[in-house]
Amino acid sequence: MMQQFHRIKADQDDAIVFFRLGDFYEMFFEDAEVASSLLDITLTARNKGKPSEAPMCGVPARAADSYIARLLGAGLKVAIVEQVGEPGGKGAMDREVVRVMTPGTLVEDNLLFSRKDNYLVSVFEDNGSVGTAALELSTGEFVAAQFVGEDRQRLAREEVSRLAPREICVPDSAEVENWLSMEGGVGAGTGVTTWSPLPTWAFEPSRARGRLCEHFQVSSLVGYDLDDCDQAVGAAGALLSYVAKTQKAPLHHIHSLRRYREREYLQLDSTTRRTLEIFESWQDRTAKGSLLDILDATLTAMGGRCLRKWLLRPLRDPVAINRRLSTVAAMHAAALPRAGLRASLGRVRDLERLTARTTMGSATPRDLAALRVSLESLPKVLAQLKELDATPIVDELLAEFDQCGDIAALIEERLVDEPAVAVSDGGVIRDGFDKGLDTLRNASG
Repeated sequence: MMQQFHRIKADQDDAIVFFRLGDFYEMFFEDAEVASSLLDITLTARNKGKPSEAPMCGVPARAADSYIARLLGAGLKVAIVEQVGEPGGKGAMDREVVRVMTPGTLVEDNLLFSRKDNYLVSVFEDNGSVGTAALELSTGEFVAAQFVGEDRQRLAREEVSRLAPREICVPDSAEVENWLSMEGGVGAGTGVTTWSPLPTWAFEPSRARGRLCEHFQVSSLVGYDLDDCDQAVGAAGALLSYVAKTQKAPLHHIHSLRRYREREYLQLDSTTRRTLEIFESWQDRTAKGSLLDILDATLTAMGGRCLRKWLLRPLRDPVAINRRLSTVAAMHAAALPRAGLRASLGRVRDLERLTARTTMGSATPRDLAALRVSLESLPKVLAQLKELDATPIVDELLAEFDQCGDIAALIEERLVDEPAVAVSDGGVIRDGFDKGLDTLRNASG
């Protein structure tokens, strides 16, 4: 068993290894010493008093989330090692890393702020240009930018600072961290930032371009306005590879890559954001009393995150501004449809993050129940949108609106109304859906 641990630890040398043993996750050697101090749990030893003595500590698997959250909050990574073999065989049961949880790759609601994005960012500088990429794994948002000229480092630093990432990927041979961390840059008032050095070859533009084209199933990146942006492509490709390696799960919800151009938005640096108290008050650095706090009457987590983005990046194009204002005016004029729309949205859960967890295979039964409730509200949302005066944005919403009735019906057919927290607890699949399962239930009880 310890040979398994040493083999896995050699591949996960920058993470705390949570090694599954029965109903516990155990940590050994330096991992145990670090974790026992941060988590305030007892440090013991395996084979105490023998040459093979190994410091160890453990946490119950069912309560692991709270311990993992504290380690991630300290800027650490956690490699989850599960038993994958069949019990009863000879020798140690097979184990493997099923996921590496890092501060920038979280998708669980209990580990995230519902109304704030959790960005993972990468930065790549080469040939007089700086490329950045940002991924919000829990929603699938994926953005890249390229900065050139003498101000390229300052512009990239301000862009990364606006995103306030919890984790940043950089080439392991570069000195990007030095200029990103300058005054007013990364980490200024945003808490702990985890730096994740990646092999320089991961940022190589041709390799990164191939990785992106493979993921999006395209032959080139011309349609993403990134074909001539080698540094942005390098940053984006390295970021996608890192997420695929750590999450070991499908990433189909990342279905697009958008190029960010600074000229499209009014640029608000960190000093301006603090002075205008956009997201936090000047005195106590809390959200109460800020502009966001006063304006935010949104009913869903998705709306809260959207409003935050709009305040972070005010539009500059008069056409885009007027498109948005015309929709605001239409909403304001339609009091009854607006009230009905708000009532319907009050039943909609965080569809972006529910979809991400479902796609990645980590959704719980209660996630699926929340998804069903949300989808069942969509026909009313659509009906109320149709009562608004036509505007370009409303017309686009109506044209693209998918009620997803087939998915809601599928979940309704299979899932009980109030499922258990975990599949292992039972009480998830509806009676009558599967005869074999019904037979097993009747036989056991």
